Amino acid sequence: MLRKITAISIMLATAAVIAGGPLAETLYMPVLSSPPIMAQAEGSSDFPSGESELFDSGAHKNIKTSFILSLAVPGAGEFYSKSFIKAGAFFALEAALWTGVIVYNGKGNDGEDFYREFADAHWQYDYYYDWFRGFGDDSIYTEQLPVTMVVDGAETTYVPDKTHDYYEMIGKYDWFVLGWEDLPNRDAIRDSSAMQSEVDKILAILKLHENDSPLRLEYMKMRKETNDYFTWSKYFIGAAILNHILSAFDAAWTAKRSNDKLYEGFSFDPKIEAQIAISPGGEPEPRIALNLARF
Repeated sequence: MLRKITAISIMLATAAVIAGGPLAETLYMPVLSSPPIMAQAEGSSDFPSGESELFDSGAHKNIKTSFILSLAVPGAGEFYSKSFIKAGAFFALEAALWTGVIVYNGKGNDGEDFYREFADAHWQYDYYYDWFRGFGDDSIYTEQLPVTMVVDGAETTYVPDKTHDYYEMIGKYDWFVLGWEDLPNRDAIRDSSAMQSEVDKILAILKLHENDSPLRLEYMKMRKETNDYFTWSKYFIGAAILNHILSAFDAAWTAKRSNDKLYEGFSFDPKIEAQIAISPGGEPEPRIALNLARF
């Protein structure tokens, strides 16, 4: 393009010299901005490289930038595209969701502390262990409950590892029902001849008493409420992640719409026209006008 402009300039310059008229030093290019962009006649390359450069750099929005901004912080891409209402909505939703995460996670932690204290007060490890030890095979015991073996000379004992699994098992499984202190007639159940027989029969007997301990039922209720709190916290985290994704795509779409409005009715249609201008001294001056766009 510049070579064509230069060639035309030389031709007009030659014609001007023959006609005895002066040659303008620059080529005027009426475009959308003000003042007009001017190109040097000597073949300068300072022409816009794309349509976006015809507009103010703050008006044209980068779609990729909008997407990344909102993917990192919901609403940031919309704010970049100057869609302030949507930016505020996405950011407010993000704040609300993370508030939900913090609140429900805090309730879950408090509930976990509470039900562990409750279990420590009402589920009697020593009572359960004394009964189980009567089977004479401590290796079975270590497979049933998280414990640590303590060797003191010739004596071996087991102390409970109060992990998450420990607190889950003592309430969830019927095998541990004898440990709850309010189980009716638990001494008689423990000492019955049927409780000294096969494992399957023992489990069948304990299952008959699974709902006989109000403390165990209350404990299971507390654990369920606590787990529900943690579940809600996870839901809020999932919703927050979804908010990031939705905001990112909305920001990209918003930036595109902003650019579409900016370019509405605009066509990049460069044309070169030869013109004769009158200098302040009244002399005719040949000039080249480069129109880059039309509406």
